[in-house]
Amino acid sequence: MQITLSQAQTQVLETLVKQGKYPSLEEALNTALLLLIDDDAALPDYDCTPEYLTWAEATRRKIDIAREQAQCGEVLEGDVVLAQLIAKVQTAKESAVSNVWLLRLMGVKIYQTFPIIFYSKA
Repeated sequence: MQITLSQAQTQVLETLVKQGKYPSLEEALNTALLLLIDDDAALPDYDCTPEYLTWAEATRRKIDIAREQAQCGEVLEGDVVLAQLIAKVQTAKESAVSNVWLLRLMGVKIYQTFPIIFYSKA
């Protein structure tokens, strides 16, 4: 789908990027679309379960907090974030290995077919 913006719409987006509020025109436009989606009437009823709505609201709050922090200059370098994510993955792997050893000690047979592990009582 192609969308043609008016001169005024283009100027608004370009001004937001020049002011440093968004890194690119695409990001500015994506944010505008997300704000439209924020109106529940604009969304089809794909998933309106209480769990989803709770998750969506919590996610919106986290995004709002992140925006406020970024505007105050509270940002992390990409290398720092990547190192934190790698550490989390490593911790999760170590925890999974510990759980497998614990299950073996409990007499649970483990059948592993990547990436799924099946358990059965011996």
